[in-house]
Amino acid sequence: MTAVLHDGGAAIGDVYIHDLLVAAGNQTYDSTIDFSSDADSQGTIERVNVFGAEPVGFLLAGHWRILDCSINADDTAIQLAADADRCTIADCDLSQIQYDSYAIIVEGDNNLITGNQIGRTLRIVGDNNLIVANQFPMWNLSVGWALDKTGIRVEGDNNYITANTIWADDPGPGDGSVTTGIDIISGATGNIIGRNNLVDTTTPIVDAGTGTVLPPGMWRTWTPNYTNLTVGNGTVVARVAEIDGLIEVRYRLDFGSTTTIDGTGPTISLPVTASTTGIDANGPPLGLASMKEAGGAHSVGQTFLPSSTTFEIFVTNTAGTYGLPASVTATVPFTWGENDIFAFTATYEAA
Repeated sequence: MTAVLHDGGAAIGDVYIHDLLVAAGNQTYDSTIDFSSDADSQGTIERVNVFGAEPVGFLLAGHWRILDCSINADDTAIQLAADADRCTIADCDLSQIQYDSYAIIVEGDNNLITGNQIGRTLRIVGDNNLIVANQFPMWNLSVGWALDKTGIRVEGDNNYITANTIWADDPGPGDGSVTTGIDIISGATGNIIGRNNLVDTTTPIVDAGTGTVLPPGMWRTWTPNYTNLTVGNGTVVARVAEIDGLIEVRYRLDFGSTTTIDGTGPTISLPVTASTTGIDANGPPLGLASMKEAGGAHSVGQTFLPSSTTFEIFVTNTAGTYGLPASVTATVPFTWGENDIFAFTATYEAA
């Protein structure tokens, strides 16, 4: 590992690097400042401006304060290694990240990221980090930016993210855009998402983690599991919000050419386990359902709860004197095919 400033493979204590201008263009270094050899390293980097860092601006282990710095990087501006903890990155300008990369990578635990201008995705791999009051202007995005069109990507556990502002539309000269404000990856556990300003994002929050705490009433997506229904190349919109234990669900499936209902009574998993007090497969229904044949019939039905973890949708059979719930099948209420719509709502009490 080579760098303009580095620790020489030894622990560095109480270093103060300040008021430095580094023109790092066309360098052969792996990073501009590298103090990553020892978890006992510590110090302060303040008012350091780096132009043309490639691939990494600062690579740090141990305990550091990075204050009021500006990094113009071709790759990652700041990377906190896995053994970096109790670090602070504050009031830095990291808005000029040129290519497909992350602006900040936080691999360690118990770090504070606050008050920064961040121009690419902030990736959180570690645990118990506090991400607060950062601005994500996302300058100079390009159509070819394929790495991660996300403001904050959460892979670790028990992180707290609040009071950040993420703009979806690119205000700079590029022509890309952010599609997801905060993306909580499968396997991430116990993260807390406070009130963040997610401006015009296509999907404000994607939560594939476990035990995520979201602000009351914040809509998020969930990924259902199915029985007797194959989504195939269909398009699913599945959204859920929670307020004080009350769960509100909206679901829609637009059939593709390979979408099928495979048996009698398809079921769809709940985003949050339900209380079954006073509710079972016999009712009362939790919401309304809509089944629309492309260019044809429009049938209605109800959403029922056969268990604490699954929805089942019934269509209203009007053949008799009174409307009765009937199971949905491959041919009921019509023969399902491409461009048909299967949708429902539900409101229920969390367990």
